[in-house]
Amino acid sequence: MSSSTSRLPAEKENINFLCLDTNVNDLSDVANGKSKIYWVQTSNTQTVGSYLDYDEEARKKWFPKNAVMYDKTVSEGAGQVRAISRLALNATIKTGKIRPLYDAIDDLFRKTGKDMKQAMRVVIASTASGGTGSGIILPLSMFIRDYVKEKYPNTALIVRSLLLLPETLDSVIDSQTERDSQARNAYATVKELNAFMMKGSGFIDLDEDLKQFSDMHVNVSIAGSDKQKALSLLPMDFCFLMDGQDAEDSTMISVGQYIDQAAQALYEQNIGPMQKKAFSVEDNIIKEMTKPGNYGRNRFGGIGAGVIRYPYEKVADYVAYDMAIDSIGGEGDASKWTKYDKAVEAYRAEQKKRGAPMSTWDSYGKVYCDTLRNAKDPFSKDLNNTYELESLDSRIKRFRKAFEAQAYRVVTSDKRFNSLYNAAKQWETVQSFGGDTKISDAIDALTAFAGVVMEKGKDGTPIAEGIVTRWAEALFTTEQKTVSIKDSYSIESLMKNAQGEVLHPCAARYVLYRLLEGFEADVKSTSHNSAEEIVETYKSKEYEFKFAKNKAIGIESLGELSVKEPTLFDKLKGYNKLYEEAAQDVPAYFMALEDYCKKVAVHAAYVKANEYVREFAAQFELFFNTFVYKVKDLSRKKIDMVDELQYKKGDSFMNICATQQLLDEVSSFSLQKAQKETTMLNSDINGGIFDAVKNNAIFKMELDNAGGYIEEDRRKDIFDDILMGYFKASVREKCEDIDRDIIGAIELEQRLKERIRLRAENNGDTQVFEQVSVEDAKRHIMEVVAMGARIAAPSVQRVTNEEPREIKVCAYNKSLLDNRKFRVKDLMPNGEAVETISKYEIHFYNALYNLTPNKLKKFAAPFETETGKKNAGTYHKAYTEYARLIGPDSTKNAAISTHIDKAWDSIKSMPELDFEYQQQVIRKVHKAFIYGLIHHAIQQRPLSAVANGKKVYLYRDSDNRDVELTVPNGTLCDEFYEVLDALYVNSKVVEDINLIKNRKRAMSEAKNCNYESTEFFKDMARFNLLTLLDIPENLEKPKACDGTQKALEEIKEEILKNREERSKKGAGAHLDFASDKDDNKRYVENTTSLFAIPLMFYCTLPNSGRYISEITAMVEAVIDVFREEYSKWEKREDVKFVLCNRLVDELTLLKRNYHFYEECVRAPLAHENMVLDIIQRKIRDVILSAPEPEDYEVLLDKVAKEFNEGEDS
Repeated sequence: MSSSTSRLPAEKENINFLCLDTNVNDLSDVANGKSKIYWVQTSNTQTVGSYLDYDEEARKKWFPKNAVMYDKTVSEGAGQVRAISRLALNATIKTGKIRPLYDAIDDLFRKTGKDMKQAMRVVIASTASGGTGSGIILPLSMFIRDYVKEKYPNTALIVRSLLLLPETLDSVIDSQTERDSQARNAYATVKELNAFMMKGSGFIDLDEDLKQFSDMHVNVSIAGSDKQKALSLLPMDFCFLMDGQDAEDSTMISVGQYIDQAAQALYEQNIGPMQKKAFSVEDNIIKEMTKPGNYGRNRFGGIGAGVIRYPYEKVADYVAYDMAIDSIGGEGDASKWTKYDKAVEAYRAEQKKRGAPMSTWDSYGKVYCDTLRNAKDPFSKDLNNTYELESLDSRIKRFRKAFEAQAYRVVTSDKRFNSLYNAAKQWETVQSFGGDTKISDAIDALTAFAGVVMEKGKDGTPIAEGIVTRWAEALFTTEQKTVSIKDSYSIESLMKNAQGEVLHPCAARYVLYRLLEGFEADVKSTSHNSAEEIVETYKSKEYEFKFAKNKAIGIESLGELSVKEPTLFDKLKGYNKLYEEAAQDVPAYFMALEDYCKKVAVHAAYVKANEYVREFAAQFELFFNTFVYKVKDLSRKKIDMVDELQYKKGDSFMNICATQQLLDEVSSFSLQKAQKETTMLNSDINGGIFDAVKNNAIFKMELDNAGGYIEEDRRKDIFDDILMGYFKASVREKCEDIDRDIIGAIELEQRLKERIRLRAENNGDTQVFEQVSVEDAKRHIMEVVAMGARIAAPSVQRVTNEEPREIKVCAYNKSLLDNRKFRVKDLMPNGEAVETISKYEIHFYNALYNLTPNKLKKFAAPFETETGKKNAGTYHKAYTEYARLIGPDSTKNAAISTHIDKAWDSIKSMPELDFEYQQQVIRKVHKAFIYGLIHHAIQQRPLSAVANGKKVYLYRDSDNRDVELTVPNGTLCDEFYEVLDALYVNSKVVEDINLIKNRKRAMSEAKNCNYESTEFFKDMARFNLLTLLDIPENLEKPKACDGTQKALEEIKEEILKNREERSKKGAGAHLDFASDKDDNKRYVENTTSLFAIPLMFYCTLPNSGRYISEITAMVEAVIDVFREEYSKWEKREDVKFVLCNRLVDELTLLKRNYHFYEECVRAPLAHENMVLDIIQRKIRDVILSAPEPEDYEVLLDKVAKEFNEGEDS
C-alpha cells in the first residue's frame, strides 16, 4: 500500500509504502530490504483454532468453521482461505500490531510548512485470488478510510486499488484445482467490493429492490478492546483490475511481466508526471457513477502502462564490450595481449617435449621479452615504438643509479646516521695531520660513524638494512598514482615513455621482467660482505712506531697515540710517521665504511625491490590469465544483453536499437572512431591498471605475512573495474553519435535497418548508403509511438458494444521539443513534456473506466438471447459451481466459504454482480421452495415427543433421507419463512429439489401422458398448505387428495366436468361468471392455491424482513412453475391460454381459503394485503402478454373482481 500527498513526483518524502502479509517468510525480504517500507505481519505462530478461541464474534457469526483449518498455523499464510486473513487482521488490530499502518499514514501529516493541496491518495495492490491480500482488502480499505476520516477530518481521501486476477498467475500455478480456487476467490473478492461500493455510495439504502442488503457491514476490532466497529464505508473510489487479457486482447507470459506492468501503471497513475492529467479526466468520469442503473458499481476499470526506451547505457556498454575485444584481440589465438604468454607456453611445451631439465629452461620473463622484442606484428611494433622499448637498457641503467643513490641517501639522512656521517665525511679528503688537524678528532668521528654503520639490530642485521627495507616498502607500496609519480628512483618512472605516457600493460610486463633479470644478480651479490671484511681489516690493522712502547691494533688506536704537542724526543723517534699513516688510512677507512654502508643499503633495497617487482609481475600474470574467461565472458555478456534488451512477447517495455543486428551495426560504426587509441589505451588507464596490479600485489604479500587471513578483501578486479571501466568511459566520451534522445534513436533504428537491408541486397557490400526521407522517418516514429500506446493497453478487456471511458496519455522529456527535424507535438498529440522523464524514454499510460464487473466476460453470468445461449465466464463458473457445495454448517462440509463472511454465500445477504442473474438465482431458490412443498420434499415434523407440540421443517432428500434445515444463524428451521432462508444458504438442497423434480418429470415422460396424468398433477392434488397451520376446530379444513388412483380419477372427472360447464356458457357466460361470486367448484387439482406460499411467507416474516422485491420474486416463481409445467405437457399454442385460466383459478382458490390465513397467520384484510396486490398485478401482466385469448376481457375483469371483492366485504 502506498499513500501520498505528493505535489511533485520528486517529493519522495510524501510517499510511504506498507506491506501486509500473513506469511512471515514473504515479509522477511521486505523487513531486511534496503528500502524504507513499513510492514505488518498480520499473523503469529498461533493456529486458526487459537485465534477463534479469542474472537467470539468471528467464531459465532462470520468465520466458516471447519475442523480441517483449526490446526493450521496462520504465519504460514492464509492458504487461499480468505476468511483466515480477515481473522488474522482483526487480531492484529486488536493487539495493536497494526501500528505501522498508522505510522505510515501519520508520517504524511507531519508538520513541514508545506502546503498540501491535494487529497490524500491511498493505493492498495494485491492479488484478488490468494488468501491474504484478497481476504483483507475490503476491511482494510474501509479501516483506512475510517481512520483518516476520524483523525484527519479536513483531509479529502481517494482510495484506489489494483487487483491482479487469477489468469495473471497462470505461469506459477500448475494444478487446475488451484486455478479453480483462485478463480472463485477472485469472483468472491470482486463481488464483495461491488456490493460495498453500492452500499458506500448510498444506493442500497435508497433502492427498494436493494434495501434487503441494508444491514451489510464488516465488523473490525478496536485496539485493546473486545468491542467491534461495524464498517460499511465506500471501500475505494476506483478498483482497477488486471486480468490475463488486456483491452487489446493481448496477454503476457509470466507473472513477472504482469507485476512489472502493474508497478509501472501504479507509478504513472499516482506518482509519475502524467498523474495530473489522468486525475482531471478521472474527475469527469465520476459523474458517470450517478447515472440510473449504475448503482455506484461502475467504479471498476483497468490501467496499463508502457515505456518505449532507448537503452543508451546498455548500448554504450555493448559497444564497450566490442571495443575491449577489439583492443585485447578476441579469444584464444586471436588475442593480442596474451600472444607473448602463449609463446612462453609453447616454449615450455617444446622444452618438456625435448626432455630438457627445467634448470636449463629460460625464465618466463626472458621468453616473454624476447618474443615481444622480436615480434613483427602491428600490435607488437606499436608497443615497441610507442613505449621506446629498444632504449630500455639505458633507462633501466639510469633508474638503477638513481635507485641505489636514493637508498644510500635514505640511510645517511636518518637521524641516527646523519650527524655522524657528516662528521666523518669531512675526513674523507684530509691530506695531512698536525697543528689543528688532529688525529684524535678524526678517529673519534670515524669511530662514532663506524659504530652506527656496523651496529646490528635484534635480528642480527645492520640497522642500515632495516632503514632501507622500510623505505623500499614505502616506496613500492605508495598509494600515489603512477601518473603523478615523477621521482627517477621510483619504479613508476620506468613505467613511462619519454613523453610521460604510462606504458601499456604488455610493455609494463616487459619492463618488470627486464628489471627482475638484474635484480636476481643484485640479490645474490655478496659485495656488502666483502666490504665488511675490508672494514674489519682496518679495525685489526697493526701499527708499530718507535716512540710507542707497544704495537697499536686497529685504526681507532691511532687516536690514543696522538698527543696534543709531540716532544722533540717524540719527533726524533719518528712521530711524523704517525701523521703519515693517519693521513693515508683515515680517508681510506671512511671510504671503506661508506662503501660498506652503501652496499648494505643497496643490497637491502634490491632484496625488497625484487620481492615487490616479482609480485607485481605475478599479479600481471594473474590479470592476463583472467583473459581466458573474461573475454569469453564479454561475449556472453553481449548475448545476455541482447536477450535482456530484445522485446519479449508480453513485455510492457520496448527497447529501441536493441536487436543483435542493430547493436552490432551501432558498434561497428562506433569503433571506427577510437580504434588506435583503444588499442594502446591511454596513459591514465594504463596507470590505473598498474596501480591496481600494485594494490593486488601488496594485498597478496600482506595476506601471506598474516598467515592467510585479512578481514577486508582489498583486491581489485582489474579487468572489470579498471579495464572495462576505461572502455565504457571511452565509448561515452568518443562515440557521441550513439548518444541520442528517444526520437533520434527511433530515427537511427530505421536508418540502421535500412542499411542492413541494403547490405543484404548487395551481397554484403559494406559501402552502402541508406536514404531515409524525413517523412519516412516521421512515419516510422509514429508507428513506434503507436506500439508504445498498445503495450500500455488497460489491463482488462473492453466491454463490447459500449462506449468506453478511456484515458490515453504519454509523457516525454521537455528537451525533445527542441528537435528541429520533427515537431514532437505532432508525433504525440496526447503527450506531455515534463522534466522528470529521461530523454531516452517515452512513457505511456492508459486507463479504462466506467466498468461494472458483470459486463466483464470472465465475471459474466450465463444468459440467453435470440442469438443463442451465452455461457458463464470462467470466474463466475468456478464460483457458482463451488457455491453449490457449500452448506449452512461448514463443520459438516468439505467446501469452505470463499467469502470473508460465510453469510455472504447467500444471495439473501449479498447482491450478485449481475442483477438479472441475481433474479434468476432468487427465482431458482423460490421455485425450489415451491417444488419442495409440492413434491413433499419440504415437510413439517414435531421436533420431539416432549417438545410440547414444537414443530420444525425438515427436508426429505432425493435418497429419501430426512435432513434438518438450518437457517443462517445455525438454528433449526421452525418458521415457514425460515424455510426460504435455509434454502438460500444451502445450494445443495436447492439442487437436490431440482433433481427430485426432474426425476418425477422423467417418470411422467416415460408414460407419455398428458398433464392430468403427471407426477406433478398427482402431488399437486395432495398439496395442502393448510396442514402447516394450526387451524381452530370451528373451521372446517379442506381435505386434499389421499393420492390413491381412485381419488385422482375422481378429481380429474370433477375438474373436467366443471370446466366443460364453464366453457359451454361461452363469452357471455364469462361475463356472468365474472360478476358472480365464487361458485365453490373445483377447477384445479390442488386444495390450496400455490399463491398461498408467498402469502404465508409474507405473513410469517418479521416486519423488518418484508421486502417487496422478495415477495414479487416469489409470486413470479409461482407463475413460472405453472408456465414450466404447462410448457412441458400442453401444446405450445395452448400454453398461454391454459396458463391464464389457471392463474385466475389459483387466485380464486386463494380467496376461497383466505379466512384460514386471516385466522392462522394474521393475514391482513384482502384489500389491504400487499401480496394480493402483487399477485393480481402479475396475473394481469401474464394475461396482457397472452396472444389475445377470446375471454381476454373476462379474465381481466375476473382478476379485478377477485381483488376488489375484499374491499366490499
